[in-house]
Amino acid sequence: MNNKEKPWFMRLTIQNNRTGQQSSAIYPCNKYEMLENLNWCRIPYGSGNYSHLATSYIRVAADSLQEALAGIIENKDHPPSIMELNCLGEQIQRMSSQMRIYLETGCYYCGNH
Repeated sequence: MNNKEKPWFMRLTIQNNRTGQQSSAIYPCNKYEMLENLNWCRIPYGSGNYSHLATSYIRVAADSLQEALAGIIENKDHPPSIMELNCLGEQIQRMSSQMRIYLETGCYYCGNH
């Protein structure tokens, strides 16, 4: 990411699968923010009893890349962990805006298509 670009974030909702309680989750974040998100929803650390929604808890509109990733974020069979989503957010944040477009559209040939 060059210095002129705005940092990219995934603004999601984390949900307690047992109680339905929800909170905002922004990735990438630091480990303390991750623990705060779990605590806010009353999710015991390590329980894995949570899921993510690809929409923002505070209703911030998702960009088109986040919308394209919704199937991964909300995967019921293999739900991503907080650490996995954070790692994904970090990797995407390091990409240039042009590379994020290639990721979103599935064109990985750096402008040849």
